[in-house]
Amino acid sequence: MVRAPASAPAPARATHTEWYGWQILLVDGASLASGIATGLLSEPGTGAAVGLTGYALGAPVVHWSHGQVGQGFGSLALRVGTPVSLAFWSLLAFGLSGSDTDTAALAAGASAVLGMGAAMIVDVAVLAHEKVPNEATQARAKPEPSLRWTPTAGYDGKRNALTVGLSGSF
Repeated sequence: MVRAPASAPAPARATHTEWYGWQILLVDGASLASGIATGLLSEPGTGAAVGLTGYALGAPVVHWSHGQVGQGFGSLALRVGTPVSLAFWSLLAFGLSGSDTDTAALAAGASAVLGMGAAMIVDVAVLAHEKVPNEATQARAKPEPSLRWTPTAGYDGKRNALTVGLSGSF
């Protein structure tokens, strides 16, 4: 009986995939909360502007901070394109059907909100993954200098002022 030679163990992979979608969920929650708080404490429309800006730009910034430039721009396109296109198609469909303006506007708004939710789910579930080196690979690699930055936002109720900025380290 002839036996096959023992095979060598498979080499360890140099990287593994990690999910950072929880960071995007935190940013989305903060955007929603700041939009609501600003809307309650300031002039009409300001809260929507703050919330929508955080919704559109928050997740791409998280992707970019992980070095995932492509996912960041994909997230931006997804978060802007999905609700806008769904609202457009709703307006078109209701406009062509002869519906009144209020019904068409309500359908467009509902479609945009559904599109925002769908974009957030796809962003967190599909795009928020990165390849990171395993510990053995990391131990051999030299640490590279890095620049890190984080957007900041806040509201000062005493002065009725919204602050936006960047903080970072290098």
